[in-house]
Amino acid sequence: MILLATAPISFARTEKDFFQNSDLANGSNYLPSGLPNASNDVVFTTPEMALELSGTNLSMGSVNQTGNQAYVVSNNDPGTTDSTLTLGSGDRINNVAPNPDDIIYVGGTTSTLAFQRLNGGDGIGVLRLDLSQTAGNFDVAGAGATLNISANMSIAAITKIGDGTLNIGGSVAALSGVFSVSQGTVNFLQGSMINTFIILNVSNPN
Repeated sequence: MILLATAPISFARTEKDFFQNSDLANGSNYLPSGLPNASNDVVFTTPEMALELSGTNLSMGSVNQTGNQAYVVSNNDPGTTDSTLTLGSGDRINNVAPNPDDIIYVGGTTSTLAFQRLNGGDGIGVLRLDLSQTAGNFDVAGAGATLNISANMSIAAITKIGDGTLNIGGSVAALSGVFSVSQGTVNFLQGSMINTFIILNVSNPN
């Protein structure tokens, strides 16, 4: 009898650019056309800075910003409907960022990327982040780059890497795993709530 050993197969995600307008729930704003899913690494390249999910839910494998824009993602629903942005997938292979485990990559020298909890319009529906699908990184690469998250997050396990700054203003909840800081600066702002273990491994935590 001959036994054949097989190596685990890893399916890499594919890049999808959000290249025009502001509506993240409109598939025509992506290249290739169509809404993203967990198998896509989404790159923000649109000239519009205020990006919106108007009461809709959306999934992406990762979010990536490689330029020096200042993007703000929010829910602009005029009523009470919340939006959930789900990031991450089981394969954990980001093909855009330098680290394949990056769930959010802020790669420009002076990039700013924000996920805003409060409604971006006149409604009261908020934005939530679901990162409970897999462990991964918040990679704020450059010392002059900033990632702002006031949206409430549910996570599996997240590690902050890169020399840039992460500002957390919402709640961080984890059913298992931890929130850890490996590099750079992390600020827990007034009103933030951390419902998990925190591991700090940096010289300048705040």
